[in-house]
Amino acid sequence: MVPDQTVELLLFRLAGRGYASWREQVREVVDVGAGLPPIPGLPSSSLAALHGDDRPVSLVSLRLALGMPDAGAEGRILVVESKQGPVGFLVDEAIGVAAIPSDQIRALPSRLGSRYISANVEHEGETWSLIKWEAIRLPAGMRSR
Repeated sequence: MVPDQTVELLLFRLAGRGYASWREQVREVVDVGAGLPPIPGLPSSSLAALHGDDRPVSLVSLRLALGMPDAGAEGRILVVESKQGPVGFLVDEAIGVAAIPSDQIRALPSRLGSRYISANVEHEGETWSLIKWEAIRLPAGMRSR
């Protein structure tokens, strides 16, 4: 990254921990019916929008994909671009889009990181783990459009 460059990240929570995604990888944030307000800077939609082009987007609980206990169908769905196509990942809470100075993003050495975390980001006194969506294993046979 170029020093003094600012990047946009979507910040979200899962099981009480802070996570982040590159903003350009997130297509939309879907309200699962709780009537939550839209996330500024991102398209927002309802569950009905996940069935576009007559083929539904694959849905995955990010908690289950990462080996965490299930928390049910509450939260928001982040529809992200993956190598399988668009996939909806259920997360506990979407915080918002943040402009982060690139020097606050610290890549993790492969021997220290997990397969799905590429870096840590310091923002407002908290550490956020940057997700590598392509490293998350989808259940066998799951493909998106």
